[in-house]
Amino acid sequence: MNPFAGLRRSRQSLRSHRSHRSLRSFRSLRSLLSLGLLLPALALATSGCGLVGPKDPGERVYRRHCATCHGVDGRGNTARYMSEEFADLTDNSWRNYGDDGTIETVIREGIFGKMPARDNLTREEMRALLGYLRKLRGETTE
Repeated sequence: MNPFAGLRRSRQSLRSHRSHRSLRSFRSLRSLLSLGLLLPALALATSGCGLVGPKDPGERVYRRHCATCHGVDGRGNTARYMSEEFADLTDNSWRNYGDDGTIETVIREGIFGKMPARDNLTREEMRALLGYLRKLRGETTE
């Protein structure tokens, strides 16, 4: 009988335990990495960053040209324009002079010192943008 046989078995048992523990650590690490990649992707998808773009063509035009000043929700809650009443596109002041022709003129010509002109928008982009503005104001659901 070999006196070191028990020692050999306990070394093998220790190796087996270490490999099992390292496998468990690897699985934990893999789970953390998956979660670490999933959470930022989810945050990007829900933040409106543009990687997962809006399906509405009017919303795409709005986000590209208007959301910086008027905010993503159209309420004008941006650092630069928070105190400016014209920045809120959802309030009732637009209803007084808010026909499509007037709004299109304001968008194309801009407002000196307050809003840049967007005369480079195509007719389709303008139509989509006007539809989206009506949707922001709650006038339409589509």
